[in-house]
Amino acid sequence: MGTDRGWGLVVSTVGLFLVGSSLSGCGSEPFAALPDSGTLGWGSSFGECIGYCREELTVTRDQIQLVVMGWHPTDPVPPRTHTGPTTREAWATLQRMVAFSEIEDLREVYGCPDCTDGGAEWVELDVDGESKRVTFEFGDPPRELEDLVRGLRAIRDQFSSSFFPLEDQLPPG
Repeated sequence: MGTDRGWGLVVSTVGLFLVGSSLSGCGSEPFAALPDSGTLGWGSSFGECIGYCREELTVTRDQIQLVVMGWHPTDPVPPRTHTGPTTREAWATLQRMVAFSEIEDLREVYGCPDCTDGGAEWVELDVDGESKRVTFEFGDPPRELEDLVRGLRAIRDQFSSSFFPLEDQLPPG
């Protein structure tokens, strides 16, 4: 399967979802735009897991990359990477959803990520060499990150479907 097949359309569709999400936010002041040189990251992990237990999504102005992997080099599953282009519409929407100044004021950890194997998620923003990562319990982002996490998960969902197509999930025969 080619790595670029149809991803511009997928990311455009995700971009439309993100526009709707950003318009439904609170009536807060507009965010300063994420610069074109910025990088957004999202990831999840589950500690008591065998197989593909970690995911890392990286989004830049030009590219989206998703890596799924196990915990250890001895895991029976090889890391899988999928890369595709970022559309202008999707990048512009993400830019409007992110303010480094707002994220840098957040705590580094919320709740008890991956306690009792509930999983952990994180969002990271890198702008001009300054980086901020916020880690939280899986499915429970801080209020300030809810729309952004929802949008980044939508991108992840589209990309992960290419890793595990339906025909790979059906029994042989």
